[in-house]
Amino acid sequence: MANRQSLQLFSPTPEEIKSASDAIESLSKISDEPPHSLTFTLTDPKNPGVEITLPSSVFQFIVEVLGLISHGETVSLIPQEAEIGTQEAANILSVSRPYLNQLLDQEVIPSRKVGVYRRVKVQDVLAYKEKEFQRRESILDELTEQTQDMKLGF
Repeated sequence: MANRQSLQLFSPTPEEIKSASDAIESLSKISDEPPHSLTFTLTDPKNPGVEITLPSSVFQFIVEVLGLISHGETVSLIPQEAEIGTQEAANILSVSRPYLNQLLDQEVIPSRKVGVYRRVKVQDVLAYKEKEFQRRESILDELTEQTQDMKLGF
């Protein structure tokens, strides 16, 4: 799916959405409390008797991805240690590339230069995104509290 050079997105087709929904329905019986590991047997005429054993954590991850796909979500799989370009980082944060460059210039998000291009670790982008989410939640909580203190009726 994704490599260290670019962030590749998977946008499911209607058929893939239906297939993921069917898979989620079939797997729902074991996804709540899966055993330590699960073994699946493929029913492929070209590769008869092929078995795949997955640890519970990998199975849960696959179920989570299938859940996103079943809702028509575009998904991407990229290692957190991977480095991406500024446009890809801006896309993850839903900001413009010039705004992201400001954050990089201010060293709010660490980056490095490769020639004239900047590279950013995915984990740093995701950490910033989480930090900003928490900051915004805190501000909303404070505003809600002030509104209730002022008895504005919201």
